[in-house]
Amino acid sequence: MKYLFRIKLAVISIVLALLSGCSVGVYDGLRINNTASTINPWGYVTSAPTRASKMRVQARNPATGSWVTIKDNVSISANVGWTTADGTQLYNWNAGNIVIPGAYWTAGTGGYFARIRTQWTTNGSSWTNTLVSRKDAIECFTENFNGEGNTISYMAGNCFSHRGEAYVYTSNYREGPATCPAPSAALAKTNGHYMVNQIPSCARTIVSNHMREKIDENNILLHYEINHNTSTAESKNALPNDAGGTCSRQPGSDGTCELGGFFGGHERYIRRMERHVMVYDYPWMPEGKIPAWNGSTWIPTQFQNAEVSPDGSCNSWTCDGWRSDPITDSTPNAVKPNSVLPGNVCAYATTAQVASASNGWHGNGHVLTGGHFGTFDSPANPLFFLWHNAINDVWVDYRNCP
Repeated sequence: MKYLFRIKLAVISIVLALLSGCSVGVYDGLRINNTASTINPWGYVTSAPTRASKMRVQARNPATGSWVTIKDNVSISANVGWTTADGTQLYNWNAGNIVIPGAYWTAGTGGYFARIRTQWTTNGSSWTNTLVSRKDAIECFTENFNGEGNTISYMAGNCFSHRGEAYVYTSNYREGPATCPAPSAALAKTNGHYMVNQIPSCARTIVSNHMREKIDENNILLHYEINHNTSTAESKNALPNDAGGTCSRQPGSDGTCELGGFFGGHERYIRRMERHVMVYDYPWMPEGKIPAWNGSTWIPTQFQNAEVSPDGSCNSWTCDGWRSDPITDSTPNAVKPNSVLPGNVCAYATTAQVASASNGWHGNGHVLTGGHFGTFDSPANPLFFLWHNAINDVWVDYRNCP
């Protein structure tokens, strides 16, 4: 249970940060038309305001590296704006429309970006930085898997950007050099995402690097809490609640599997990664949608290696590291069965039948690729999320059946 303890410590620290307030209106990764467009910072704090309670908005000056206040003395409502499921009362503040001054913009490929943060004071002198939400904040705040949603703890663990400030992008800005092309409007997506073989090498590097930021032992160990053997309890129409039963390795603290059955559990696991990369608003990951690898094409160089374990290549549930040995085959040729192609998957009557039909394909992708990818530590490589995104496409196609 060592990893559960570490995860809980991480969540506790974020909960304490959330108690200092959050910014919702200027989420990390916000797009505006141009540098003259307005932003509207607003959010919540967790204490009823006193006369000294105020908010302020700051922008980072790229020339000096300093934070400069661009809106001060923002009032906090004395009325409760929202009460979470665990009884926490939240009080709203709204800074109104603000134009970010020109000195605080940085030129980039195709446009500009600025860095914004908000602060809260309860005594008039000591200011505390607030957490920054993502574009999916309201969806995340209100979702309720296993009855755990809409609480301070759930929000802290799931609903805020890993960056302590909000990046605001103009509409045409994109990360990377101008020589690295953006996707054309005519390029077809699969269920809202691109396939990795559609993406140029320079963009694959950016995608891989951002995904690798999310890879650590805690995230890898969450893979073990997915019930890989259960699909019968999963609904065709929605992500499942906890199906209970036998976990892949070790149950959660309540004795059950915490991330649902095979399809729903992996979809929620993918969403953790998508929520991490969402804030970059990179065109090859639109709305945070990571690409997919279908198993029958060559594994791109950027996805052939795991993140290196800090404690040697070892099984993660027994050490403070994970398996990171090289894959053994970058062309595993794990071909998608005809029976689960979009035009054929609707023939199945149950989710369990769909899972059974795709199970061999799923296993081949892991086993034929080999090395760390053939183990439960496979999320050490961003390729895991690309592979399971392709597996998840089968479930999405099935959910879209009449």
